[in-house]
Amino acid sequence: MATLGKQKGIARQAHHADLWKTQQQHQGLDQGDIVVLISFPSCDENRSCQNTEFITAYVRLTRDQILETGSSQLMESLEEAEQFRARKHPEPLPKGTKYVLDMRPPSEADEHTIALQRLSITKGIKLWHRSMALGVSVAAAAGHDDYCRCNEQWDDPYTMVRPPEPIQRANVINNLNFAVYLFDTESWGIDQHRDINDFCLIRQTANLVRLFRSIAKDDLHIDSAPRMWTLVGLFKMLGMKNHDLLRDRVTAWFNDSNNLTFVEFLPEETIRVATILKAPNLAEPAFRILVNERALAVAGGNTQSKNVTIFRRRVSDCLTGTDDMEEIAQKIEHAGVAMADRYKKALDDLCCNDTLAILNVREFEELIAVRDVLPDDHDVQVSYFMLLHLVRAKFREAIDKVIEKAATDLPTDVVVPGTDVDIDAALSYLVPKSELEGGHSFAEVYGTLNKDQRALCPLLWLGLQKLTMSDFNGLAFTRVLALSFGMDFKDAKKQRKLLSGQYPAEFDTLERSFIDRLFENSITKLKLYVEPFVSRSGIDFKYKLHPHMVLCLNEEEMNYVSFENQTSYEMDIPEAELGPSGPGPSFHTGITLPSVSESLAEEFEKLDIDAGEGSSSTISRSVVVQDGISTVYNRRQVLTPSASTDSEGFTDDAMSTDFAEAKAEPAM
Repeated sequence: MATLGKQKGIARQAHHADLWKTQQQHQGLDQGDIVVLISFPSCDENRSCQNTEFITAYVRLTRDQILETGSSQLMESLEEAEQFRARKHPEPLPKGTKYVLDMRPPSEADEHTIALQRLSITKGIKLWHRSMALGVSVAAAAGHDDYCRCNEQWDDPYTMVRPPEPIQRANVINNLNFAVYLFDTESWGIDQHRDINDFCLIRQTANLVRLFRSIAKDDLHIDSAPRMWTLVGLFKMLGMKNHDLLRDRVTAWFNDSNNLTFVEFLPEETIRVATILKAPNLAEPAFRILVNERALAVAGGNTQSKNVTIFRRRVSDCLTGTDDMEEIAQKIEHAGVAMADRYKKALDDLCCNDTLAILNVREFEELIAVRDVLPDDHDVQVSYFMLLHLVRAKFREAIDKVIEKAATDLPTDVVVPGTDVDIDAALSYLVPKSELEGGHSFAEVYGTLNKDQRALCPLLWLGLQKLTMSDFNGLAFTRVLALSFGMDFKDAKKQRKLLSGQYPAEFDTLERSFIDRLFENSITKLKLYVEPFVSRSGIDFKYKLHPHMVLCLNEEEMNYVSFENQTSYEMDIPEAELGPSGPGPSFHTGITLPSVSESLAEEFEKLDIDAGEGSSSTISRSVVVQDGISTVYNRRQVLTPSASTDSEGFTDDAMSTDFAEAKAEPAM
């Protein structure tokens, strides 16, 4: 394998070779009936490494290749009306050209807005080049932006900046060189040529050339996260449906050396890319992370900040702004609620009177069955219920002890049984060192979680898996109670007081060992019960940075991310103060606010409204559709145009009195 220095030199030369091709005028096929005309904007930013400029590109390909993209937008551009305008380009076209696709930079405001939404890079994408320091592939992460001010020579190897020592932590994860938060921009400065703009027309246009060249000749070089992000954004922006065009190349980029850690560092960006390209092998591992994080928030009453997760990972905002991204967010929301509910029920079932029955502990089922033959007027009834209560209490006590344990007292061998993981070491890649050491270590955060949130962390389940007989305190007294019940049972049988019916024969000669068998069997059954809530044996993706979450979504929850599932998910209607008023289309979302048209606003603002007691509100149980000036003011207050005329207050009692005193006047 090439040394790191040689890898950096090879990656640099590959970058320049691709740049040289992208700056050529004629690209694509030697012959073809379509020319894609790609003009670069005239601006000061039209320069790249080596100070070379981009020029108008003619990418040649065939009509069939355009049709295979599945883009209705490109197909419409081939229609006669569009072609009449496109062929007016002043420069001569290659011989044999029948169609011209004119891809100019966006000029309309709407087009520019769409480009901003689809192509603007996130902070994580911008800084992903730093992952080289962790051991991520230089070929995948080191590439410079298309607009670049580096002034480096053709054969200069890429530079790699080590993270500052003050922000590093001691313990590193296997195969990662440093334990550091990659996206720290306060203590870790950004080189000028790496401080690229979130949106750049040169980057957009250069990658448009690459995209069409890839369609023509399957020639595509992806050597940075911003390039990958922009290519995928352009694919979506142009409405392309042939996912194979980019999917294999982008998946190969993710799989290059340690670059797959991108999924754990940037799960929002990953699922956005994976959804656009219909790549389940990328979408599913990112989805597990995002859903588990959402479930933790749901289980905690949604009290966490929108910008950080409960364990302090920074949340990207790339799943907002467009309908398809909002739909991804809603799928995460629905799956998160389902996961939170499932884990809550699983833990609640271990903390109830029926737990041992739910676990199918045979000895407990026998203990329940024998009750059918016990008489009400005998000591056996008392000793039976004392024994039953104590058995339940001892098991519940052991469960509660695990739930209430501190993180430092619980096992963390979530990856390899018997090998504990340093969770704070894993979190040091996702959370700044200052926060981990300033009150937000895993143990400190875990200590603030309620039991339903703890159920979404593997430690609790691992602790339950490791229960032994020594965790059941006071079994000696339980055994004594069992013997006492056994003697009372024999006595009742001897006196022929047992009720008719079947019962387990074991109770004819109940021994002390019955209790031991009951609890030993309960431990065995508990391990089987716990397994699906914590085991990662069925998960193909090998997580490095998330030992603090269970990540064990079931089939129903994973179905939300299935690309075969075409269900549209909408936001849940929030709980409202007034709530629904009954069947039908009416629904109150709390206090109705005025929706005032501009023409009415000026006149309405002249009213000096004093709502008095009760203030403004929506009439309870109203089913009347309200529009325009829709706030309903205090019905006991008359609105007046100004404060100079007092509002007349009145009450229901006053109205009743006035009505009673009124006399009907005959019509004239």
